[in-house]
Amino acid sequence: MSEYAEIKIGKLSLCWFRNYLDKDIVRLFFSKNDLVVIPNENVDDCDEEEGTYTKYLYKTTVQCAKERLDAYGFSLSNMEKIFNDKMTQAVDYSSFLYHLFGDYDEEDKRNQI
Repeated sequence: MSEYAEIKIGKLSLCWFRNYLDKDIVRLFFSKNDLVVIPNENVDDCDEEEGTYTKYLYKTTVQCAKERLDAYGFSLSNMEKIFNDKMTQAVDYSSFLYHLFGDYDEEDKRNQI
């Protein structure tokens, strides 16, 4: 039988794991104090004979998770800056310039400006 873990905000699933928990990702959102242990949780609420298990749950508020991400440098402004810096590197114009018989040196000068 497999074990599953999922990081959700409301109904939006951010990440899920099967048979393991990626501690690096969990640390982005939660601290050790956010762990809640619920013993004797029913496997199936409708069928009590199904058995019980121990439920491990990390709980936090969106505000706390956002503050943790900001502390690690994952703020919206930082991500926007990184995106804009890397955007021109992600798009390779050389194949288009070749077909247009463009001047590579002139295009490089424009990109630097």
